[in-house]
Amino acid sequence: MDRRKKYRELHKKLGLCIDCSNPARPGVLRCRKCSIKMHEYDIKKRDRKAQRERYKKMGKCPRCGKPLDRDADNGFFYCVNCREHSYEIN
Repeated sequence: MDRRKKYRELHKKLGLCIDCSNPARPGVLRCRKCSIKMHEYDIKKRDRKAQRERYKKMGKCPRCGKPLDRDADNGFFYCVNCREHSYEIN
């Protein structure tokens, strides 16, 4: 069992928040503050995913929203700039 999993299991047994070690709410793994933070994160993540889908349907790059060039981007999912950026990172 890895270290993070052990940490979470111990905190669950002790009734502590699995993120910050403050007392967790009854029947929940996180304290109120961390629960709100996770909820806000989930909403942002869902909004980003919806935006990417809208860009894709409009024929734009899902990462940056720029229109895809039919010649340069033919057959590619992302625009030239985003593809080059991802190659630089990898």
